[in-house]
Amino acid sequence: MNDVHRHESPLVDARLLHRVGLGLGVGLVLIAALMYPLLRYWLAPQITAGLQAPPPAPRLQAHPAADIAAERAQQRQRLESYGWVDRETGIAQIPIERAMALLVASHATPAAADDAPGNAR
Repeated sequence: MNDVHRHESPLVDARLLHRVGLGLGVGLVLIAALMYPLLRYWLAPQITAGLQAPPPAPRLQAHPAADIAAERAQQRQRLESYGWVDRETGIAQIPIERAMALLVASHATPAAADDAPGNAR
């Protein structure tokens, strides 16, 4: 039990520190150099996928943008109008804003006085 306790040396091994830093830098450059061709190989099909020619004729839609705009306008008009769904059974459609207002009004009943937080039972 004759251990001699000494304080830690304030000197840092600068050579080892430089070697570790240089090794990390070389490793980073090496990894980047190896990953560049791999990423170009894997990403090349994804980059060129958007550049493919459209399918051959017959074209089913002459103006797809105009078609989707017309479809959305028709859907919007249906959501904002009154009409019969089934006249025999009395089922009608109402504008969505009106339906939401009716739903809120039907659920907005005031709480009973017995259920108030201040009334203990």
